[in-house]
Amino acid sequence: MFFPPAFVQGSPFPGNTIPSCMISPNATALLNAGIFPAPTSGDQFTWRRTSPTNVKEEIVRIDHNFSSKFSVFGHFYC
Repeated sequence: MFFPPAFVQGSPFPGNTIPSCMISPNATALLNAGIFPAPTSGDQFTWRRTSPTNVKEEIVRIDHNFSSKFSVFGHFYC
């Protein structure tokens, strides 16, 4: 990652603002796409889904110990 001159890693950004040279173009594109909500006040985000989600997810995990040195596990998602 590129650090601006005189930037001390681990210290606060000057003016509490991330320099534009450190913001990923991919992150900017995602934010501009409207996928993520904008902050409502300061650094607080409030977002409520307007439509219900009807998702059913089944998760199964099986563990088996054959001995103290040999065990296996498997999982299945659908």
